[in-house]
Amino acid sequence: KVCGQLIPSGIICTQLKDQSPQENSNVLKQIDESSAILFVLGPESLKNEKVLSQLFFAYEDNKAIIPVVVENPWSEL
Repeated sequence: KVCGQLIPSGIICTQLKDQSPQENSNVLKQIDESSAILFVLGPESLKNEKVLSQLFFAYEDNKAIIPVVVENPWSEL
């Protein structure tokens, strides 16, 4: 639901669920090209190595990081 509203505005929306290495590489490129990152996190998100890797990448690249905690992000996205 959230992604459907963001994409028409030119905002890139990526879900980590079942992400391939190529998709992860694309996400890192998108983070690199962005000025700010909206991280929608669920209760298990910070246990996910890819999430932590991408969050750290954004932090190290001095991106503005806007965290949004959602109880069940897959049903709400």
